Amino acid sequence: MAAGVGAFAYSNTTFFNWGLPASDATIWASVSGQAIALVLLRAVGASETCCVGFAFGEVQVVVDHDAC
Repeated sequence: MAAGVGAFAYSNTTFFNWGLPASDATIWASVSGQAIALVLLRAVGASETCCVGFAFGEVQVVVDHDAC
């Protein structure tokens, strides 16, 4: 995982906070042929809505954080 990208686990799903603007709801990355969709989530206690990507199982995501 790229430096500066936070991650937290929930059940068998790992969520990656990519720091993208809430308006950017496009497909951000594809890993091993599996598209990783971006979903909009409002972080608890946060004043801004964050865009969060998700992956299942052992799929690992490499993000160019500078692009964020």
